[in-house]
Amino acid sequence: TLTHNSEKTALVFQGKTVTYQQLLKTGNRIARALKKRDINTIALLMSNCSEYVMCDIGVNLAGCTKVPLNDMLGEKEIKYILQDSESEAIIVGENFIEMLTRIEHDLPQLKTIIAVTSRSQCPEGMLSWETFLSSESDQDLHVDVKPEDRALLIYTGGTTGLPKGVVHSQANLAINLISHVIETEMREDEKILLMSPLPHSAGVVLQTGLLKGATHFIEKGFDAQLVLERIERDKITFTFMVPTMIYRVMDQIKGSDHDFSSLRTILYGAAPIAEKRLQ
Repeated sequence: TLTHNSEKTALVFQGKTVTYQQLLKTGNRIARALKKRDINTIALLMSNCSEYVMCDIGVNLAGCTKVPLNDMLGEKEIKYILQDSESEAIIVGENFIEMLTRIEHDLPQLKTIIAVTSRSQCPEGMLSWETFLSSESDQDLHVDVKPEDRALLIYTGGTTGLPKGVVHSQANLAINLISHVIETEMREDEKILLMSPLPHSAGVVLQTGLLKGATHFIEKGFDAQLVLERIERDKITFTFMVPTMIYRVMDQIKGSDHDFSSLRTILYGAAPIAEKRLQ
């Protein structure tokens, strides 16, 4: 899909667009940088941004195990997950650099920390995003990956005690995404609005859309008014929200006129929804 839709827009974030070709090339560079450093398990800790999507693709292309960390987790949970997963590397957004400097001495297995920031702002002992990618080719990388190899390690939430790591194989991940394509009836011309954390369910919707060649509008967070503006201005066809987000959008539209004619699908989950409001 990344090759077939090379000139098509894959992502729109804060007014900047990334084509499928650009996403593939950066993904290849990330994959090569990971393989060069012999990294097998890598955590991602970023708020929603274009770089998260690039890393998501790069980890897949490298055949590594990805440990996605929700940016709403606290320091204690993040440290525990990094220890328990035995992550050898982590890519962190600017807003988490300070936290990593506090806890890295408790993570002896964490041999590489890549900070999504400029070289001048990167703390000593960490790799800046530019340095991490600077010497890597953007050509396709062949990696021998078996169906049973570990692809994803996701930690549970809302359970008693400490989070538990749930292992997904490469085959499991591929079948899961194909199932999402089928069950959501996703089309090639989708314009998908995503506002919840990409390490969680929104990231599955994202990868599903990338399989189909969709265009994704990614926001740092949820804002009911922004939802209305995006749908009207960008002709959004598909979005993912939890029930509380849906309720707030419904409350926002009371007493006003909006054009929702482009919207075909609202995928919701994570909590029950009131039958009356669903209707």
